[in-house]
Amino acid sequence: MHENSAQQKAALHLTGPLLLIAGPGSGKTTVITKRIQNLITLHGISPHRILVITFTRAAAMEMKTRSSQICLQAGGAAFGTFHSVFYHILRQNPRFREFSLLDTMEKEKILQGLLLLHGIQKEELWIAMEEVERLLTLVKNSGMDIDFLHTMQAEQLWRAAQICNADAEKRERYCRIVASYREECVLQKKLDFDDMLVYCKEILTEDPVFRRQWQERFSYILVDEFQDINRAQFEVLRLLSKEPYNIFAVGDDDQAIYGFRGSDPSFMKCFQEVFPGCITMQLTNNYRSSREIVDAAGACISHNQNRFPKEIMAVSREKGEFSIKRFTDRKQEDEWLAEACKEAVMYSVAILVRTNQAVAYYEALLSRVDFSGPDDAKRGERDGEKNGGMDGTGDVTKEAWHEGVAGDILAILQFALGKRDREQFFRFMNKPQRGISRIAVSEQVSFAQLRQTYGHSRQMVQKITKLEQELLFLADLPPFGAVQYIFSVMGYEKYVQTCDCQRVKERICMMRTMDELKEHARAYESLPDYVQWLQTCECTDAGRNGIGKGENGRKNGRNNGRYNDRSRRREGERGSEGGGIQIMTYHGAKGLEFDTVFLPDVRDGVVPRGRMLTQEELEEERRMFYVAMTRAKRNLYISYSGDIQADDRKSVFIRELEENDEKTTRETKPQNI
Repeated sequence: MHENSAQQKAALHLTGPLLLIAGPGSGKTTVITKRIQNLITLHGISPHRILVITFTRAAAMEMKTRSSQICLQAGGAAFGTFHSVFYHILRQNPRFREFSLLDTMEKEKILQGLLLLHGIQKEELWIAMEEVERLLTLVKNSGMDIDFLHTMQAEQLWRAAQICNADAEKRERYCRIVASYREECVLQKKLDFDDMLVYCKEILTEDPVFRRQWQERFSYILVDEFQDINRAQFEVLRLLSKEPYNIFAVGDDDQAIYGFRGSDPSFMKCFQEVFPGCITMQLTNNYRSSREIVDAAGACISHNQNRFPKEIMAVSREKGEFSIKRFTDRKQEDEWLAEACKEAVMYSVAILVRTNQAVAYYEALLSRVDFSGPDDAKRGERDGEKNGGMDGTGDVTKEAWHEGVAGDILAILQFALGKRDREQFFRFMNKPQRGISRIAVSEQVSFAQLRQTYGHSRQMVQKITKLEQELLFLADLPPFGAVQYIFSVMGYEKYVQTCDCQRVKERICMMRTMDELKEHARAYESLPDYVQWLQTCECTDAGRNGIGKGENGRKNGRNNGRYNDRSRRREGERGSEGGGIQIMTYHGAKGLEFDTVFLPDVRDGVVPRGRMLTQEELEEERRMFYVAMTRAKRNLYISYSGDIQADDRKSVFIRELEENDEKTTRETKPQNI
């Protein structure tokens, strides 16, 4: 894509702070990669002086890959997440050289001990642990100390941690636990994920020599998805920069949807105040969506007060469709949705939901729609051939990887719950490498038999025993803890980072899948329920859905059913041919695009979620709805069900859209003279 004048102007910017407000589908990644190229080739800036910060490891790798494709030297720049960059900085300081990262199990062990010590009963342990972990994250990301929790201003923070209804005694107990946890980490010389932000800010503030060292090291800083920044990250970014403040921040305040993690879009406005001489530019061309969708989405988000005013314009002249459907009951809505999906199945289709209802919609559609029509085998075969088998599925995705990350995790969890299938054991027994031979494994997997087989090697016996103990321990964990345990303690994450992939894109996909699996696990209370969900979404063998590599992709594509509940086609990988039907949450859809998008169940209490919302909470809910709307390229259908006469069932967002439609009709209607 050739850059437009606004993109070119931003990419050519050299000196001083620049805030680039980039709306949906405006080509912001193109601008970032082009600016990196310009800094190196036009201005002679050493790649080692350039720092590019993203919010996920996968995004960092993708940005590095795309930058290197247009400028080979760009690979020498530093690409990383806030946490990885800050951890690297901390490790260079003598004070923190002896500190190590706290893994998930170590963190849970510390918290369990503290919770029990402070009188939390065993039956309440896991709920309390989740609440305290949320509170810890928000406190650290907000840049506040423990004393702040005792003030009236902290009410929003308690609310964000979902502990707003707790009595004073419970709040005081949680404050003591948070303080004790931080003390225990210092004693053990451990850093958890959010400590990297806290201590990086502290050391850069207190040590001017160390601060100047890093200011000289990175004289050009580029930050993607700036709207998702929190206070601690913003403060460290300020400390890392010095005059003339060569910070290039790219984001869209209308797409800030991570308030529950401490993110705050108001820092985009703070950027202009904190960095003198800041230039603000906007990318207002939407290359993704039809005019009907862009206009509707713009009308929706315009009701937010805390935002940069902007006029997004649709570049596409292709005719699209936007409509709002009302039904008397949920059954009628589901029947309409199923019929509409039948008509749209030739294109990439997404059903986006506010909360985690993917399985419910999957089952509702599966009972009504035959997704394996006569043309689907050809389409599956073509997709397998074209993408090397890249066809994402699931709110947890089956990515373009020949082994299938989701299938590996499912195999591990099933094994932990008692299944002793030999083929399943083969999937994970050497991930990471343990040196277990396939011929050493009996039909009914037995660790005692394996120890006997490898009795001559003390090291192998220890590895086998360790794996057995890990699987036994895994069975008693809640889903989120279990997935974290597999990644961090059992070494699966290290395996992914070091595995031999033919394409960088494959490893990026694997990392995304891991992140999705972990996030989705939060929605389930028991491990069997989570495993059942994985089975329901058929996240078993990658090959079963036409996502193998090469010949396997072509062969298995013939069996590819057209239900896919997640598309991972991001910028540069997207397409509209034969995309299938994807189901995911609003949060999960961010960064993706589809030909047709359905937003069902948009009724009061669901969208926006909850009642008696503060103005700030309502605006974030509206931003989530805006993100969901702007995933659509051609067609967008919003629906809800309830008593036709009962207007209270209708979401406030639908009311706003209908009022805007009426206003537009009145303004364009010819007047009698």
